Amino acid sequence: MNQSGNGSNGVGILMRENLSGQPISINWLNEIIIPAINLFYNPSAGTDSIPLNMPETDITAKIRSNMELYLHALQPRRLLAEDIVIDSDCELEKIATDACNSCFEMGCLIKMTAYGVSAIIPDILIHRRGSDESNKVAIEFKKAENDSPNERAHDRAKLTYLTCHNSRYKYDNGYFIDLYEGGYAITNTLAKNTTIYPVHISG
Repeated sequence: MNQSGNGSNGVGILMRENLSGQPISINWLNEIIIPAINLFYNPSAGTDSIPLNMPETDITAKIRSNMELYLHALQPRRLLAEDIVIDSDCELEKIATDACNSCFEMGCLIKMTAYGVSAIIPDILIHRRGSDESNKVAIEFKKAENDSPNERAHDRAKLTYLTCHNSRYKYDNGYFIDLYEGGYAITNTLAKNTTIYPVHISG
């Protein structure tokens, strides 16, 4: 079995060999996250609609549920054999290691001591539970109307820490996702770029 995580291109890819020994991959952003958000904006038959004016926790739960639908659809490709799951409100211990003392990323949660937190609770994590060897994606959601500078800075700091190569967790990618009435914007924590995705909401 061959497995690798790659966040350099901003998508986060899990690779393994299928039964014939050929490598297969999953693009977390394009195959799981974006389709799940699009389904949130335009629910298909048999799925419930959640209005954007609902609390962020309800919206996150719905998008996570959608992500699980797409992840389970990949079962024929045997990717679930890696025990990768999609978690929400999963508490992680914030561990400041000696390596962090030499890090110059001032937007990191460790550096921003004013927050004074001992644990991190990201909105969504894609990872293998009980192991730090398959940490794929960390996600924070914010409704665009939630313009609190402190909340946004705190969430971005969490993603910076979780994706830092000096941290314990080393997630392949972190995404800060703004949700608007007519679309959404995804900021890649590592690449530090933002892509806007307009959506047409069917009536």
